[in-house]
Amino acid sequence: MIVGWGAIAHACYELLHTRGSPVELVGIGIRPGVTIVDPRIERVPRLSSPEELSAVEPDVVLEAASRSAVKPWGSAALALGKGFIPCSVGA
Repeated sequence: MIVGWGAIAHACYELLHTRGSPVELVGIGIRPGVTIVDPRIERVPRLSSPEELSAVEPDVVLEAASRSAVKPWGSAALALGKGFIPCSVGA
């Protein structure tokens, strides 16, 4: 599960993909009303709220959105007993 779909998320996705990682992207956290058009992730569910995390059952949540995304998404992941990795530079 990745929160955000900017430069950091793209780099993480490409790194996993090019190395043939068995990691499955089960969801992408985005702001409400945001639309992502990217054929690489067309079948990946979009989540607009941390409360939706339990629906995709991630093993780990990688925050690649913004410093303001760390607390809500991190709290939700940890409350579910999932791993959380903050990646934003200012986080």
